[in-house]
Amino acid sequence: MKLKTKRSLKEGRSCLLADVENLVGKALITPMDAFRAAFQVRKLIKPSARDLAIIATGKANALAAHVGWPGGEHRFKAGKDGADIVLVKEILEGNLPERFETVVIASGDHAFAPFAEYLMKKGTNVVIVSLEGSLSRDLKSLGCEIRLIKKDYELAS
Repeated sequence: MKLKTKRSLKEGRSCLLADVENLVGKALITPMDAFRAAFQVRKLIKPSARDLAIIATGKANALAAHVGWPGGEHRFKAGKDGADIVLVKEILEGNLPERFETVVIASGDHAFAPFAEYLMKKGTNVVIVSLEGSLSRDLKSLGCEIRLIKKDYELAS
């Protein structure tokens, strides 16, 4: 494929990598927790129809995430840091710099800092979306765009 064609395919496209438990701020989530997180993330990043969303959780939260955050690709992994592992694998094996102009990492977890830095070195725009008060210093120090979800993001009654 010609370079111009590759560039036009990725131009304006973004990939959201969402760690739902991190965005919610608790280990066990409900469908409503996932819905609220999805609502807030979408409000902050305003995805288009050309964008990809990968929603990851531990296996214990698979149903809640699937019901509460419809659309996108749902990935689940059991064990400690299961969602992190799934998303890091996507960063390393998914050819994201070749496919997307922007990668949105929806997690404040410090474990994503070296991978965000890797994406930036490849020329990819990186945006971090984090729950307010949960953004690690490592991510904050990267100098990429940061958007925060307010902790009190309850939907209006």
